Amino acid sequence: DELAILSDRLVKMAPGKMSKVFYGMSGSDANETQAKLVWYYNNLRGKPEKKKIISRERGYHGCSVVSGSMTGMSFYHDHMDLPLPQIVHTGVPHPGETEREFSVRRAADLAQLI
Repeated sequence: DELAILSDRLVKMAPGKMSKVFYGMSGSDANETQAKLVWYYNNLRGKPEKKKIISRERGYHGCSVVSGSMTGMSFYHDHMDLPLPQIVHTGVPHPGETEREFSVRRAADLAQLI
């Protein structure tokens, strides 16, 4: 089976101790699945409050409910009750701003949101 061969090859190429491959149909599907897996994992760990996802304004992450919430463009949110409250958006670098300046500014902003 070609899919089994491909899956085996991907597992062997992946870092760490991978043992499974999950196939999706799109980037929206991939982002949605990752959020659900993290939320499920934290529920199992007894940390159901650990649900925040930080996403960047003006970034595109898909059009499903969760990935559409991650998308930092208001026209994906307008009139659709998005973004979900678990999704926090952070800004983009200012022209001429160093990586350190951007990181310090965004960390301060996020500390107020989370």
